[in-house]
Formats: sequence, structure tokens, C-alpha cells
Amino acid sequence: MILKTELVQDLKNLNEAYDYLAHSFDEINTERLALKEELAELKRNKIVYIKDATGICCNDGELIVEHSSGDMLIWEVKSLLEDLPFIVTQVAKEVRKEVDENIKMLKEDISKL
Repeated sequence: MILKTELVQDLKNLNEAYDYLAHSFDEINTERLALKEELAELKRNKIVYIKDATGICCNDGELIVEHSSGDMLIWEVKSLLEDLPFIVTQVAKEVRKEVDENIKMLKEDISKL
């Protein structure tokens, strides 16, 4: 009778351990899936800063800008053409800001002489 009681207790302990492991596995799997989705989201929203392009070409209706990291920006040329006036205007403004800042710094340096 003692052996039977011990076996019943062991079986109960094994069931509890199994339930705990199954619950832990579910939690780990849920976390794994969440991390997998987060990684996919990061990959979808990847930002690559391009200071110097290593290659620019057009092929099959696409503009391709290659970066030294191996990343590429591929832009459908019809869409690019539609966005080009805005891009040129904004780039010209940013370049003008940089030129103005450089002129300001040069004037400051000259005035110190």
C-alpha cells in the first residue's frame, strides 16, 4: 500500500512538472513569436544612411542606388519622376543651409584674424 501511495504521489508530481513545463514552453514560444515579429518589423523598417553611394544605375524601370554595406535602394522610376520636384526643392534647401552655415563660420573665422 505504501508503494502504491508513493507511485500515486510520483505520478502526481510528474503531472505537475509536465504542466509546469508545458506552460513554460507556451510562454517561451509566445515570447519567441513576439520577438520574431519584432525582428520582421525592424527589417521592414530598416533605415540605411547613405553618405556615399557605391553605385547608381537604372534597369527595368527602376533606379538602383547601392551602398557600401551591400544594401540597395530600389525606386520605381515613374514614382521617382513624380516625386523629383519635391526632392530637388528639399535638397536645394538643405544644401543652401549648409552653404550659409559654412559662409557664416568663415566670416567668424576671418573676423577673428
